[in-house]
Amino acid sequence: MRGENNKMVFTRRRVAFCIAFIFSLVFVIAFKFRVLITPLHWAAFWFLLVALYCTIGLCFKPPRSFKLLGILFPVALVALIEGTWNLSQFLGERVFQSSLPPGGMERGLTTGSSEGRVLQAEVDFIYRDITLDFHFMPDAIRLISPPPNFRSSVVNTNSLGFRAKEFTPKESDTYRVIMFGDSGLFGWNAPNDQSTIPWFLEQTIKRYVGPASKVEVLNLGVGSANAAIHYPTFATYGQALNPDLVIMYLGLNDLHGGSAVIADGIYSKRIQKHFLNYTVMSQLGYLFGQFFGTVDLLARRMKLYSALAPKKDPFRLVYPDSEKFDVWKNAYISNLEKIYILASKLKIPVLTFEQLSSRLALSMTSDLNVREQIRKRDLIDNRSYSWQTGDEAHYDLVVNDGNRIAQKYGFAHVGLKNILKEHVGPILQGQYVGLPNKSFFVSDAHYTPYGNKRIAEQIFKNTKHLIDGKLGLN
Repeated sequence: MRGENNKMVFTRRRVAFCIAFIFSLVFVIAFKFRVLITPLHWAAFWFLLVALYCTIGLCFKPPRSFKLLGILFPVALVALIEGTWNLSQFLGERVFQSSLPPGGMERGLTTGSSEGRVLQAEVDFIYRDITLDFHFMPDAIRLISPPPNFRSSVVNTNSLGFRAKEFTPKESDTYRVIMFGDSGLFGWNAPNDQSTIPWFLEQTIKRYVGPASKVEVLNLGVGSANAAIHYPTFATYGQALNPDLVIMYLGLNDLHGGSAVIADGIYSKRIQKHFLNYTVMSQLGYLFGQFFGTVDLLARRMKLYSALAPKKDPFRLVYPDSEKFDVWKNAYISNLEKIYILASKLKIPVLTFEQLSSRLALSMTSDLNVREQIRKRDLIDNRSYSWQTGDEAHYDLVVNDGNRIAQKYGFAHVGLKNILKEHVGPILQGQYVGLPNKSFFVSDAHYTPYGNKRIAEQIFKNTKHLIDGKLGLN
């Protein structure tokens, strides 16, 4: 009888080892090819935790295993939920992508009907691939850049990682505009390359000047970038492109700590996050951080913190005080001034446009739909550190201070709040691309095709006099 028990224990542990080995192998393979099959490696990680949970149960006799499994049951439950969610997300998006008919993206943008509608999640799936392959210090000039020669039905990059055609010497009869900015200008969340601010601006200028002149608007936007990064890019790539006009559409990254890369001698939180995810070991650490973040989220939703300490949330974020914002604003304007100084020496006109956010739109609008009211209430109640000190409170101040510096060099720093004042329609987009019609924002600082077009039209109105002067129009 004793021998039979030992044999059963050996068999049980052998099965446990096989389960742990198989799920570990699946995770390693999924992690190795995470750029191609994202987010399947997340699902593999969570299921690995579930497998280890089961392994514990098989390795020990029932009385002891029950004690261990009881303690770890919440962990296994969270892992099972997360693993199932990531797996369903992967399958749902891939099945949708494979079943999408040719031209489905374009039809989803133009018809506005139930046929050909495109889920925003399907579009965002492609951008996750880019995020996982960001390049750091790619050329000893730029701090970060998207992957070069990226190809998809949603977003494409050239050999330098910019969302623009290949850079070539400017032809004599070409009017060339280069644009700098962060993810909002790059066109993050846009359903294709023909839905970005630079593309809409190029089409608008072409219609205005007619076929007599060639026009190029090159997109040098980079996600998570700031003015400190755009300066060396302009001094190298930008200068070599011999532009007739430089346009910058930026501000939010700088005003939320992006300029801390030089202001405080540290990297911004956004760039830190990219660096922390660059190595295999740091990505594994990030996986564990995601797990504890999920546990924290569940605890918040179950109001466990308020039950344990009604007047204290141990994970409450504390936003820096107003003095910190002043440091960031001053660093932002200082970085812009460096660009102005160089551009004035090169005799290239520059216009800076202060970036719009959905927080600014929500703060300016009283006639909100139910979804927007919920979003605004969530910002006020749960993210007051952002709402109270964000751009909605300082937009005009930043524009005025920035314009005062820009005018020293004959340039201008322009605000775009009038677009939001004139906007008639939803502020926030729903789950489908471009729907409801005339919705403006996909997320806080990323725009729908309609929003990008409206911004491009306003930028054109403010640059028309420069175009007239250069091309001798009117």
